[in-house]
Formats: sequence, structure tokens, C-alpha cells
Amino acid sequence: GKSPDELKPEQKAAIDAAEEEQRKLEERTRQLMDKMKDLADTRRDKDPQGAQDLDKAREQAEKEKLAEKMKEAADLIKQNQLNKAAEKQKEAMAELEKLAEKLEEKRDAELERKIKAMKEAEAELEKIIDEQEKLSKKIREAKDDKEELKRLAKKQEELNARTEKVMQEM
Repeated sequence: GKSPDELKPEQKAAIDAAEEEQRKLEERTRQLMDKMKDLADTRRDKDPQGAQDLDKAREQAEKEKLAEKMKEAADLIKQNQLNKAAEKQKEAMAELEKLAEKLEEKRDAELERKIKAMKEAEAELEKIIDEQEKLSKKIREAKDDKEELKRLAKKQEELNARTEKVMQEM
């Protein structure tokens, strides 16, 4: 193609507009990477695996130089090297698709982890319910034995604590 100086004003304006749009995409990509980092940091305590997954996806996009490819495309557009710019855009698009797939996989894995945790919590609650029923029966049977009632009261507190722990983990 012609150098930008050889272009007609309307062609130059179209090139400038396309370059500006490409730079906005680059900036939005950088903001997305920052947001992924911030989100991973805020989730690190409650969801370490999810935070790690976000970090890995972001690091992969950085390793593949996603934002840099978008910047290169903008630079090539500015120089009226549209075929080369289109190639950089295709590369960036492929990286975005890989990033989206990776995040989708991570979301599915996170759902699997949550389902497993819910099933584990359900099993623990069933054990607690069973123990509570047995404890209630023992309390009724030990109605006049003060020492036994104290021991059973302590056991009741332990069951309450276990129940509270399971509820917090959910």
C-alpha cells in the first residue's frame, strides 16, 4: 500500500479511525488483563483454585503477547500496512478465543468443585443429623443423671460447632 502521506484526506481519515479503534481494543484488552489480576487477588482467600485458574489464563494471554499483537496491528494500520495489520488482528483474535475457552474450562471446573463441596457438606450434615438424633435419645434416657447430662451437653456443643463449620464452608 501507499505510505500514509500519499493517501487522499478521506483515506487518511479512514486509516486514522481504524487505528483509533484498534488502539481502543488494545486498551480494553489491557484493562481485561488488569481486571483478571484484581479478581484473582480478591478471590485468593475464598477460592484459591479459582484465583489460580484466572492467573494461569491471564499469564497465558500475556505469554502469547495478546495486547502487544493488538498494538502492532494499530501501528501497522497507521502505516497503511493493512494486510499485515489484518494478520496481527487474526493472531490476536485467536488468542482471545483461546483465553475465552480457558476461562470456560475453568468455570466448568469451578462448578464441578462446588458440586463436590456441596455433596460433601450434605454428607456431613446427614452424619450430624444422625448423631443429633442419637444424642437426643441419650439425653432423654439420662434425664436424672447430672454427670451424664453435662457430658451430653458438651457433645451437643460439639455438634453445633460442626454444623456451624459446615454452614460456613457452603
